[in-house]
Amino acid sequence: MYLAAVFIVCACISQALAEQTEAQTAACNAGSVAKDGFSLLKKEVTFRLALTTFTSLNTGRYRCIAATTTLRDEDRHEVTEVVRYQVDLNEWYSFSQSFKFTCGSKGYNTMSSTDNSTVPYASYEFLTTDPKCIILQYLRTASDHEGQDRQEMAIENEAPQDENNEASQPQARSETQDDAKKSGEKEDAQPHNGVTRPSLDCMLWVEGPNTEISSECERKFLETCGGILRRTFTTKGCVLANPDAQIVKLN
Repeated sequence: MYLAAVFIVCACISQALAEQTEAQTAACNAGSVAKDGFSLLKKEVTFRLALTTFTSLNTGRYRCIAATTTLRDEDRHEVTEVVRYQVDLNEWYSFSQSFKFTCGSKGYNTMSSTDNSTVPYASYEFLTTDPKCIILQYLRTASDHEGQDRQEMAIENEAPQDENNEASQPQARSETQDDAKKSGEKEDAQPHNGVTRPSLDCMLWVEGPNTEISSECERKFLETCGGILRRTFTTKGCVLANPDAQIVKLN
């Protein structure tokens, strides 16, 4: 009887693994037809950061965070993103970072950075793929234990460490009430419906530099990621008259 039970359990596990493998293979073979994270990042399309549960981004220094795909390799499932952002309401910076997508049961939804010489390693998973409501989770990996706080994302560590260039080394600090008033952005909202769930490090992105999020999208974000909504980013003051002259490129 014991051996029979073990056989049944093993058979069930084998079947589940086979089904998972089949689903993953089907999703990977779908290519550009699939609605996954890789398919969202079309060349020259810009997305802006609207919400986050990151404690490390709970500061008024960083605003107007947007990412644009500048390079895209369909065969290798690789993209290069240029991220631009505002610091202290009057300084603009940008950096580029390349990512490679790996396929799972729902397609190419996991992306990991490949050029980590000037910006820290980063790995993310697309939890949703609606252009009007993209929920991105920061993934923790074995490298998280190499002495670096992996709750940070690339945006907080964007500047290469150059002691001779103070402007390229914006430092994180706690947001004061004056910061919040100046930026017009909210922090530390309460848990969704008063329920505290295990918190994921998430970001909500939307397609278009001026797109606003819907209440349904915000609800979905809170339900998916749990925890506390740390920051809401507005679009106020995010239009640049002369980007080439105003933005300092960090790499």
